[in-house]
Amino acid sequence: MNLRPMICGMGTPLVALLIGFYAQGGDTFGASRQSYLLLENGRARCRIVQPKAPKKEEAEAAKLLNDMLAEIGDVTLDVVTDGAESVPGVIDIHVGQTDWAKRDGALPATLDADGFVVRPIDEGTLVLLGGRSVSTYYAVTEFLERYAGMLWVWPGELGTVVPKASRLEVTVRDQISEPAFGARRFSGMGGAKMRNYRVHLTQREVRSEFHHNVWRVLKDSTWKKHPEYFSKLNGKRWKPTPNKSNWQACTSNPEVVDLFIAAAKTQFRKRPWVVSFSVSQNDGGGFCTCDNCLALDIPEATGISDRYFTFLNAVADGVATTHPGKRICCLAYGTATREVPRRLKLRPNTMIYAVVPTLTDAHEDIRKWSKAAPNLGVYFWLHGKAVPKFYPHRFATYLQFLLENNVRGVYAEVYQEKPDRMSSFALDGPRVWMMGKLLWNPTADIDALMTHFCSRFYGQAAAKPMRRYYQQCELAWERRENPYDFGRDHRNFELGNLYSTEDVDIMEACINDALEVASPGPEHQRLEKLQKALAK
Repeated sequence: MNLRPMICGMGTPLVALLIGFYAQGGDTFGASRQSYLLLENGRARCRIVQPKAPKKEEAEAAKLLNDMLAEIGDVTLDVVTDGAESVPGVIDIHVGQTDWAKRDGALPATLDADGFVVRPIDEGTLVLLGGRSVSTYYAVTEFLERYAGMLWVWPGELGTVVPKASRLEVTVRDQISEPAFGARRFSGMGGAKMRNYRVHLTQREVRSEFHHNVWRVLKDSTWKKHPEYFSKLNGKRWKPTPNKSNWQACTSNPEVVDLFIAAAKTQFRKRPWVVSFSVSQNDGGGFCTCDNCLALDIPEATGISDRYFTFLNAVADGVATTHPGKRICCLAYGTATREVPRRLKLRPNTMIYAVVPTLTDAHEDIRKWSKAAPNLGVYFWLHGKAVPKFYPHRFATYLQFLLENNVRGVYAEVYQEKPDRMSSFALDGPRVWMMGKLLWNPTADIDALMTHFCSRFYGQAAAKPMRRYYQQCELAWERRENPYDFGRDHRNFELGNLYSTEDVDIMEACINDALEVASPGPEHQRLEKLQKALAK
């Protein structure tokens, strides 16, 4: 479903609101709808109802809803426990697995674990409920964005849009929402509270494990007892190094296989919501050259995919019976394992995460992996730099291609908070915000999203010149030799690699035009930060 502008009005106090700013991917709206007067003249006309023993994210979701509504209307809200006696004229907003929510806000049986419902039950009851506790948090962010006009773009107060209203009246539609990509994970974004973007960050949110993992399973203590578990190079076993790279496991050793099987079972027991365990190689080289490992290689192949994915299959076989529904995962990464194995068929309970920047061809290799891998994810390098990198239309097109080729998990190195890369949320926050929306729904109406974003974040008066600014960023990106190369050059990507002098002149003029008309306060301050970041 495309994102469509609907009725939007958060202009002045005492104005009744119906904010349904766009329909996100996987959203289904029912016929049921209900009007609720939540805030009026400094009084809360609603209260928040929590489960008797709320899970961590349910409690955090209730607090977020409480804090934001209190800030919007300058009011104090009551937070009560499930079963509290109803109060005439006060609307109960059930957050999470309350008895009422479980009974009347029932989740569809096929709903993704990250999916949620926003369910108006009657004139006095509204339910916000997720498929798991963290997706109840997503339901709250959806409600606040859609009906209260909130926006999270940067870490901190300045990056959060909290409209003020002495009266907040909303008409809530019955809504079921679930993501296009079940696993959505960014790194280097801790300060941004990625849960507000509906992107996974913490261990309780993460659904797939696939990263470099040999160093976690084979430790220094393992070396002391079993050096034969480690790769053999130049005739001797290679001792693990503190930098966790350039050394590997001897993957043909059956005891190493057993060790990884045991580690997988431990992870599945401790974190049952995670569907995959990683056997991915350490970063860098150092692969084993013992006779048994070399015997599994294909002489004409570039790398060692057949050898390494034989190891993947062996670990997968070890958990297939004891942990049905779980997967053993590995990176298709670098020269070593980026190619599809030539003689080997991957087990049904395996998963591949293809590192897009290291593939020979970002489209053709994905097509090959789509046929070879029973389960498939992708791994991007989307690092922030001291340069605006903005490509939502191109990124959406690629995400749609990935969906068509059975990709259901997306991970991105973003590292927006790395000072040595001079990255800036002022420059790059909108890109990250947009990527979060597109991972939920790659067929979103990007122009409607950007119009909404600019008018909310920079203010209605400054929205038009800021739309021109981002359009110019995107035009420059489209002139690249390969606009699908989202991250290969991230380490040396500077202003001159992308923008002409004319581009920069236009972009600076757009910001100046926006500054002239922007309202004093947060909207003007955001533009000033952007102007300063671009001038560095």
